[in-house]
Amino acid sequence: MGDGGRLEQECSHINEITQKVTADSLVLMDEAFASTSAYDGLTLSEELLKYFAHIGCKCVFSTHNHDLANKTGEISNFKHAKVKISNLTAEIRGGERTFRIERGTPEGHSHAKDVAEKYGLIFSFLEENL
Repeated sequence: MGDGGRLEQECSHINEITQKVTADSLVLMDEAFASTSAYDGLTLSEELLKYFAHIGCKCVFSTHNHDLANKTGEISNFKHAKVKISNLTAEIRGGERTFRIERGTPEGHSHAKDVAEKYGLIFSFLEENL
């Protein structure tokens, strides 16, 4: 692996995976392409998922990129796709994660502010002095 940045290292690792994946493979990916812009991450993730759909492997692709989730139908209908793609989401009930996984479209946000607030990183008092 070269001396490149995080994205270059990630692309190198993913390239190794794509060289070995078969229809019998199970690929687990967490936040692939998170080291680049949301737009570029979306484009790269979409291409990778099309490739996996073409190979016909099983893949769990965890992401906070809700635009990618909205494209799963389009990717599933890619003319070379051998498998369909489904969205799975973690259930949130009353602002709390239940850790129950359901088939469905994400609601469009990742509750980042709730998590930051839990750890004291929302400084509402600063707005009072503005």
